[in-house]
Formats: sequence, C-alpha cells, structure tokens
Amino acid sequence: MCKRILVTIVILSFVWTPVFGGEWSLNSRSEDTLYTIKKGDCLWKIAKKYLNDPLLWPKLWLYDGNTYIRNPNFIYPGKRIVVPSEEPILVKRSVLEEKGERIEKLKREVNDLKEVRDELIAETERIRKEMNEKVARLNAKVDDLEVRLDEYKEKVAKYESVISSKEREIGSLQKEVSSYKAEIGKKDEWITTQLDKIRSDLREVKDLTEEVKKEKSFYQFVAFGIACGAIALNLLGD
Repeated sequence: MCKRILVTIVILSFVWTPVFGGEWSLNSRSEDTLYTIKKGDCLWKIAKKYLNDPLLWPKLWLYDGNTYIRNPNFIYPGKRIVVPSEEPILVKRSVLEEKGERIEKLKREVNDLKEVRDELIAETERIRKEMNEKVARLNAKVDDLEVRLDEYKEKVAKYESVISSKEREIGSLQKEVSSYKAEIGKKDEWITTQLDKIRSDLREVKDLTEEVKKEKSFYQFVAFGIACGAIALNLLGD
C-alpha cells in the first residue's frame, strides 16, 4: 500500500500544476466533512469510505484544511481531518512545489548516483581486467616454476641414485679395507714373530762367533807353538 501511495504522489506531482499564486481551486464549495480519526484508520481507508476511491487519498493529505499532516503515513487517533466534498479541492501550491522540488532533487541525486555507479562499474571492470592480467601472469610464473621444480626433482632423483650407488661402493670399500687391515694385522704379528726369531738367531750367531774367535785364537797359538817346536827340532837336528 505504501508503495502505491508513493507512486500516486509522484504522479500527482507531475499532473497537478498550480495556476494561481498561493493556492488553486476546482469549483470549491464549503460542503466539507469533519472526521475524527480512529484507531486503525489511514488516509487510504478514509478516502475509500468518504470519497469512494482509496486512490483519492491525496485529496485528504493535500487539502488546505489538513496542512498539519506532514507525513501521510502517520495520522493519530483523536485528531480531526477535513474531508472535502467530491468536487472542490483546495491545496496549497507550496506543498506541491515542495514535493516537486523534492522529486527533482531526488532525480538529480539519482542521476549523480548513476554517474557514480557507472564510474564504479568502469573502475571495477578496469580493476577486474588488471587483476585478470596479473592472475594470468602469476599463473604463467607458477607454470614455469612447476616445470623448473619438476626438472629439479628429476635432478635430485638422479643425484640421490648416484649418492646411493656411491654409498654402497663406499660400504664395499670399507669392508675391503677392514679385511686388509685384519690381514695386515696378521702379517704384522707374523713379521714381529720372525723379527724376534731373527734377533734370537743373531744373538746365537754372535755367541758362536765369539766362541769361534776364542777357539781360533787358541788353535792359532797351538799352531804357532807347534811351528816353533818344529823349527827348534829342525835346528837341533842339524
């Protein structure tokens, strides 16, 4: 209902054009009715009851005798409202002009808002286009990074395979080294044993050499004594 009231106000603001100075009239008469507002009443119901058409409620609101009603949506029980006769209508030109000016102002504001809306739409489209371009560039970078990442993964997999192979080779070499160390240890023990034996044999040879030297000196002395004896016997024999 309120929407229909507002639509009617707009229509009347363009249709009812004032023609005189402070107010205008259409065959006005003084056959008006004074009605006391009751609970649940509205201008729509009162117009329907007294004017036989609810769409004529603006006659009540704009009537010169009801100028105290500032907002047609708010009327209060106990207040009196003047219901004009069917033919005459008395309305103040200032009320119509105020509504017309209000409508024009609203139209200008709507136009301004439309301009702002169009600017915002254009700016939104520009930002959307810019964002789409940025997203496209970022997606391209992401794709490039994913390709590079796959390449790095392949390289890492190859390196890991090489590292695993080298680790196995190192393990095998470590086992060989351990085996060689064990064998070298055994050789060292054998060499040490042989050296000890050689040293023992050298000591024995040295001892034998000393004994031989002693016996050689003795035999040399004996041989010299025998030779001297032989020479003496030969001299005595001559």
